[in-house]
This record gives sequence, C-alpha cells and structure tokens, in this order.
Amino acid sequence: MIRKRNRTRLKSVYLVRCGEFYKVGVADNVQERIATLKTASPYQVEFIRSWQARNAKQQEQMIHGLLWRYHERGEWFKLPTGVVLVLACPIPSNPIKALQKIIR
Repeated sequence: MIRKRNRTRLKSVYLVRCGEFYKVGVADNVQERIATLKTASPYQVEFIRSWQARNAKQQEQMIHGLLWRYHERGEWFKLPTGVVLVLACPIPSNPIKALQKIIR
C-alpha cells in the first residue's frame, strides 16, 4: 500500500504597515503579496513580519477578532505601539496568546 504524503502547503500570516495603518493577511507567497500591495498603494508599504502556519486563515481570523477595536477598513487596523510590538516580535512564533494577554 502506498501512502500519499500530506501535501498541505503552509501558508503565511503577514503584517505590513502603510502609513499609520497595519494589515494582517494570509498569503501563499508573502513576497508576491507584498509586491502586489506596493503596486496597488500610492503610499509606501513596509513588510514587518510573517510566519508560516498550517492554520494560517484561522490565525488571521483570530487576530482580526482580537484587533476589532482598532479596525479601520477591510483588513487594515490603526494599532497602538504595544500591539505592533507583540505582532512584530519573532518570539513567540504565534503571537495570538501574547495578544490575548495584552488586549482585554
């Protein structure tokens, strides 16, 4: 019997900044996604951080839910410095628990 490998491709959750706004999104290829955002925006788009996850879409949705009070439009948020620092920090690899501690 031949077993099929689980070929679930990891997606990435990413954080970018454009002026005073931040976007949390999901992409198969973060570099291509950032390039698309830069082309579509009249303002500079700055890559902050990304991390790979099997459940990237769920993580994105959880982060959006935690950040609801900072929501501006679409997937763009006006975040306080403390929240940006948690999202930008590479440790922990998944910032959801850290966000839950600081956002109440």
